[in-house]
Amino acid sequence: MRNMSRLPTGFALLLALVFAAGLASCSKSAKAPSPTNADVVGVYLGRYFDGNETVEMRADGTFKQTFTKNGVTVYSHEGKWEFTPPYDVALKPFMSVIDYTRKNVFDGPPRQVGVMSADFRRDPDRIEFGEWPYLVTKPK
Repeated sequence: MRNMSRLPTGFALLLALVFAAGLASCSKSAKAPSPTNADVVGVYLGRYFDGNETVEMRADGTFKQTFTKNGVTVYSHEGKWEFTPPYDVALKPFMSVIDYTRKNVFDGPPRQVGVMSADFRRDPDRIEFGEWPYLVTKPK
């Protein structure tokens, strides 16, 4: 006759081994590759203050930024951009539609910022310009 008291212990040991193997396989999972300049390149769109902003990030390190409101171009501007992995983007110079000194309002001409520091993020690909939800997203 079999010793029934050992069956649960053996079964528990088997479950523990399977669980440990599962954890080990999780720790070896592939991480998403860090973004590159090529990932940042593209056309990005944003909507705020009843207007539309388009930022075209070009492969040659230049960008074009256009903001339209009520079908009228408020400004069109060009500059240079640099990407420092894993997510830092610097746009020089940059036109900001937001007056940060007046609680994130848009009520007049944009102002030029010498360097706009931003973050490149994935899923969806987007460039985030600061604390307020001021961002442009790359359509798929």
